[in-house]
Amino acid sequence: MAPWLSCLLLIGASAPLLTDRGPVPVLGVDYSGSLDRPPVTQWIRRLPGTPASAATNSELARPLIHGDVMYVGTAGADALYVLRRDDGSVSSSFDAGAPVMSQPVLVDGGLVFADGAGYTWCYDLEGRQRWRHYAGAPVLSSPMIQGDTVYVSALDGSLHALDLASGESRWLYKHPGDRSRESELELYGAPAPVAAGDLVLVGFHDGSLVALSHDSGEIAWKVGVGEGRYPDLIGEPLATASDVFAGGFSAPFQAIDIATQNVRWSLDFGIASPPILHERTLFVPGSDGKLRAIDSLNGGIVWEWDSETSGALTQPQFTDAGLLVASSDGGIWLVDSATGVASWTYDDGTMINGVSVAPAVDGRQVVMVTNAGNILSLLVPATAQVMDEVLEPPWTAPFGAAPAPGAD
Repeated sequence: MAPWLSCLLLIGASAPLLTDRGPVPVLGVDYSGSLDRPPVTQWIRRLPGTPASAATNSELARPLIHGDVMYVGTAGADALYVLRRDDGSVSSSFDAGAPVMSQPVLVDGGLVFADGAGYTWCYDLEGRQRWRHYAGAPVLSSPMIQGDTVYVSALDGSLHALDLASGESRWLYKHPGDRSRESELELYGAPAPVAAGDLVLVGFHDGSLVALSHDSGEIAWKVGVGEGRYPDLIGEPLATASDVFAGGFSAPFQAIDIATQNVRWSLDFGIASPPILHERTLFVPGSDGKLRAIDSLNGGIVWEWDSETSGALTQPQFTDAGLLVASSDGGIWLVDSATGVASWTYDDGTMINGVSVAPAVDGRQVVMVTNAGNILSLLVPATAQVMDEVLEPPWTAPFGAAPAPGAD
């Protein structure tokens, strides 16, 4: 039996942060500005496709906002959908071989994305297929594009380097695994590869972090990171010029010197989504439901915030209002990056049923998908307003709350 079929749970990998492209007027709504205070609901829709059971479903495809549309996959359909940004209605779609469970990548006037059947697809924005590639195993993470090469990580422990123009294979790495380190059951996921200079870093189920040559796929080095019952590297590592920060699902979370592969420091918790780095502070989303601010130089914990959920946290998004973070077993919060105090939360139980992938933030808009199969757009009103339901911190946005007429 293929190892990825022995799945315990479905956990998604996040894609890199989006960049601000400036003012984006969309059908009368100007989304420019910043997330500098708590947002309210703009619209809510069911994701396209066949509804899945809210009790067992996980939605792992982070939306990609681009101009007046967004691109998003769903567990209920074999396609990548194009939704209008202003109201969430379906504009068009791109065919796939299975559900698209990760964020697509926009490059050279086209889209590259992968699906749960193991196909990587490249379309132009008008919907014409340029190429497709079959990896032989499901792909649940976003492709990574560096230069003219597409890197795709599949659940069978393979990493595929493809030509961006044609989709043809340039090289293939198949991780043999370390049976002495593997748990009896593997988590259902494989992180997206990460670029580090002339190396490509990729994590595997047995807890290994492997550095491969960008050009040839030859192994430069390999270290064991993950330990415990579930050593699986599910969250992508974060690489700087000198260090890589990586963690297994159970534990630990480590800083590793890229040049020597020595562990500079190690902490006894795990991750399911990648951390972010702001100046010298790491903001690390734990698989234990805790968000930690960590000094990247010495591993000292600056503060720790507990979501009080049993779910793994998503990659935090740095905004002017605070760190936006969600839980696979809860809702979404704004946490002060300096103090670790939550100032706002958005949760309505079964209508959300957890958020397994980081929300997309662009200007004043936040778009998130929920495990209950909904997609929500939250918007910071253009002018400050106080909602009837909210009188003082912590601010809580009720499900269904919307900006007042004309308060776009």
